[in-house]
Amino acid sequence: MGLKGLSLFLRDRYMVDEATGQVGVSGGLPRANVVGVRSGRLAFRVPHNTRWMLTRIFQPVIKLMTSGGGGVSDRTLIYIFKHTPGLLPEYILRFSYHDFAQLTSVQQRNDDNNKTLFEDIGRTWSFSAEDEIAYEFEGTDVIDWTQAANDFSYPIETISGGI
Repeated sequence: MGLKGLSLFLRDRYMVDEATGQVGVSGGLPRANVVGVRSGRLAFRVPHNTRWMLTRIFQPVIKLMTSGGGGVSDRTLIYIFKHTPGLLPEYILRFSYHDFAQLTSVQQRNDDNNKTLFEDIGRTWSFSAEDEIAYEFEGTDVIDWTQAANDFSYPIETISGGI
């Protein structure tokens, strides 16, 4: 148990990050968001024989870009929810992209800055195999997931074996 490398599915593409202990976007692309509408689902599916724990203090690194290479509006809202197959999604949190938009990914990872870049999700959330941690976005810009400068990562606790 503890923060360590992850196995995750992003749009049915298998990825492993053994070095950073971060869930992140690399590989397949999420659905595009629609301007002014809560949309653009990005989901990470928990692999078989694994459980993920999303701790109460959610501390992501987020940098979202438009097709023109600029950052998306700092007024963009981000929604997090848990989806278990066959059940309705469980809402976890809605938060503003504002504070993240003001800093680069490198600045967000800086110890002095990341102490203030967090969201309290009220409790620790457990995700079993086949559950998804999912995100939707609402704002005035379309996120272009093909932009190399995009960053969407966060630490998660992984428990493996016999689950």
